[in-house]
Formats: sequence, C-alpha cells, structure tokens
Amino acid sequence: MAYLEAAKQENFSRETIDVWYNEMLRLGWSDDDYRRAVMSVLRAPTYGKVKFDDFLKTEDLFTMEYVRLYADKVIESRKNQFIETNKQLAGDDLNAKLESEGLLNVQSAYWRRREVMLGTIQKRIEKRVKAVEYYIRHCDKDTREKILDIAIEKKIIVKDKFVDLVLPMCAPMLLDEVEPMILEMPAEERGEN
Repeated sequence: MAYLEAAKQENFSRETIDVWYNEMLRLGWSDDDYRRAVMSVLRAPTYGKVKFDDFLKTEDLFTMEYVRLYADKVIESRKNQFIETNKQLAGDDLNAKLESEGLLNVQSAYWRRREVMLGTIQKRIEKRVKAVEYYIRHCDKDTREKILDIAIEKKIIVKDKFVDLVLPMCAPMLLDEVEPMILEMPAEERGEN
C-alpha cells in the first residue's frame, strides 16, 4: 500500500486502509487477491484520488516478464505431469518426446539439438584428426619434412629435439594441409577397398 501511495502521490489514513482491507476480506478476497488489486490499481490510470471502486473495477495488466514466468510455470507443471506418466522414457527419448509435445522451452530444445549436432560433428572431426595423426606418424621422411615445414610456417611448432614427438599432436591444426596428401595416396595404402 505504501508503494501505491508513493506512486499515486497520496496519503491514505490508517483507518481507510483498515476499512478497505476488511471490506475486501468480507468479500472473500485472500491476501494474494489484495496484493494483486493493489498492483492493478498501481498500473491502471486513476482520475483524481484513488477510491475503493478502483480496487473492485481494476483488471490485471500483466507485464511481458510476468507472462513469460507464468507460461514457464505452466509448461514446467505440464512437463512434470508428462514425465510422471511416462516413466519408461529416459534421456534423449524423453527429451525428444517432450519437445514434440511442446513441453520444452525453445532455449532447452535449441541447446539439446545443438549438443546432438555438435556430437556428430565432433565425431567426424575426431576421425579426421586420428587419420592425419596416424599419417604423420607413419609417413616417409620426405613427407614428414614437408609437414614439418608447413607447421613451422603456420607457427604451430618450432624445430627442436622434440619435434618428432610433438608433430603428430599438431594434427588438429594441420587437417587442411595433410588431408590432401592422404587423398593422393593409392586407396590400398590408405586402407580403403
């Protein structure tokens, strides 16, 4: 009520507040109803002084933040009911079903899809890196020198006594340069049929 007084630049006497509150209780309002009415009057335009009728006639005006929080609360409630009735589902199956039912918020669905896509991409890249690493470890000396020159030129590595140990570890940064070398090899040498 003090917030309402400050916003509307009014001073309500203690007796007025008590009478209004008691009247609202007599009408069957709860404390939450009273608070909601005060917030509604606060947001609604009033003409002249705030009157008891302003509390009775106001309609709730909801902010976007309130609507979003309320929607998230409803979605979470429906999601919990769905999970309770579908206990046999787990992991990705559960998430996919929740998404198809519209019970995952957009951000959760995005991150889940992103993780799935990144997992697939990561597996492909890991496979490519292993192939390049294997090639660097097992190629002839001349090819290894070419790869070393590329790595030095790209400032990935410096030539020192440990270069033979470190060069295969640079495979992730040399994918674009070494993969064409691998593809130039005959299929039988690459292990392909």
